[in-house]
Amino acid sequence: MLLPAEHWLKPQTLGPNWLNEWRRDEGEQVDGFLQSMLQSSEGEIAYFIFMREDAYEAPVGILTKHWRAWLFLDDEGPFILVPTTGAYVGFGPNGNVFAGSRIDA
Repeated sequence: MLLPAEHWLKPQTLGPNWLNEWRRDEGEQVDGFLQSMLQSSEGEIAYFIFMREDAYEAPVGILTKHWRAWLFLDDEGPFILVPTTGAYVGFGPNGNVFAGSRIDA
């Protein structure tokens, strides 16, 4: 997803490489990073945003446990946003995982 230069997704924390875990079919580091950065109850609603017009709403617990399945929709820069806290985690196309807060933007 291409964003303009002045967009609010300014990573504050870098995480593990999701692409490496995808290939090994293991996800413990990515799972832990998602849970620690989103810091929400498993039932709290979040959005998996992968295009300017397309987003899916799901509980945080589903998004963090099944991140691989969500990346089948798009792996070119999607992100998870928890609207109540402003916390987000993004997935870069080169495997980088990054996190930040929209409130701090």
